Amino acid sequence: AVFLEQNFMIGANKKFQELYTAAGGSNAIFNFPEYGTHSWEYWGQQLQAMKPDLQSHLGASPATESAPAE
Repeated sequence: AVFLEQNFMIGANKKFQELYTAAGGSNAIFNFPEYGTHSWEYWGQQLQAMKPDLQSHLGASPATESAPAE
């Protein structure tokens, strides 16, 4: 059942957050929305939210929009 899976996973995720913080971790962001299972839309939003951090750690710069090819 989905509700059992979600309850199990949220507990495991919160335990990970607790251990991560106790180990000195400080650059993670944990979001625990009350609603539903993950979807592609959810993952897309999360990836966009962490994109600046990923780019800075990889030495990349944000892409600029260019004119369409003719």
